[in-house]
Amino acid sequence: MRISKPALIAVGLACLGAFVSAQNLAEAAAKEKERRSKVKSPSKSYNDSTVATFPAADDASAAAGTTPAAGKPADEKAAAAPEDPRAKALADWRTRIRTAREDVTRHSTEVERLQTLLNDTGSLFGAARQQAIDRQNEAKVALGASREKIEGLETEGRRNGYRE
Repeated sequence: MRISKPALIAVGLACLGAFVSAQNLAEAAAKEKERRSKVKSPSKSYNDSTVATFPAADDASAAAGTTPAAGKPADEKAAAAPEDPRAKALADWRTRIRTAREDVTRHSTEVERLQTLLNDTGSLFGAARQQAIDRQNEAKVALGASREKIEGLETEGRRNGYRE
């Protein structure tokens, strides 16, 4: 078997490149080890459980004593909130949309539960099966109504410039 010179040169350069990069990798590891030894304290790491303990943006500004928009103390805004009709309407809208979303979740869960029950052909017969079908149809109608309610509330929110 005969090996050509260009192929031999290419293999040699590839091996040389691997050797050079290995040296660079060792140097990089040494530099990183030196950098870590200079750091006084380890950096703070966050995970799902620590993030869940943080207050929401609205709560954080209240804890700081200011509102993010106006820069006024939170207790002044709380005193002014009942008098401000826009703030009251916004709070009412948020409550209504939250309730509607909870209704959608509840109805969706009920539809899925009943569908799973109906898929099990060995558990329900006769009148009991028909009752489960009727309950599922009622839940589907309620789910559709809840979704329409959310669409209406979202439209109202866009029209009034509300944000969640």
